[in-house]
Amino acid sequence: MALYSIGFRTAAPAANGFWFDLKAGASERIRITEIGLFNVAATVMALALFRTTALGTRTTPTLLQANDPTDSATASDIATAWSAVPTVGTISLRRIHAPATIGAGFIWNPKNLIVLQGASIVCQAIAAGGICDGYIEIES
Repeated sequence: MALYSIGFRTAAPAANGFWFDLKAGASERIRITEIGLFNVAATVMALALFRTTALGTRTTPTLLQANDPTDSATASDIATAWSAVPTVGTISLRRIHAPATIGAGFIWNPKNLIVLQGASIVCQAIAAGGICDGYIEIES
């Protein structure tokens, strides 16, 4: 399996809005190896990671990049904006609350968190949040 990653900047979500979603390619089953998200402004960060029950209409999908440039490209991508937002389930996979401090955030190293072909997970704001810088690494 190859490793792929991407760095990104999010918009500031409203309560129940989204920082990002990660979608597996139509023929790819992916394993998330690491997610990091950090405050750019001094804004409280309260968020949860959910599986989607319906994909939104994504306006900014960007493909993850191979860590080894000799590996083939992936069809998995992230989005940070939507014209119609995703729908999520009721049970979160992870939750975190970080202080209103520039640079505050988290690094998650989920063990065996799988996203099935064509499915996605989202990082949802529990309360209104600020702009964040982040990164994701997957195995595909």
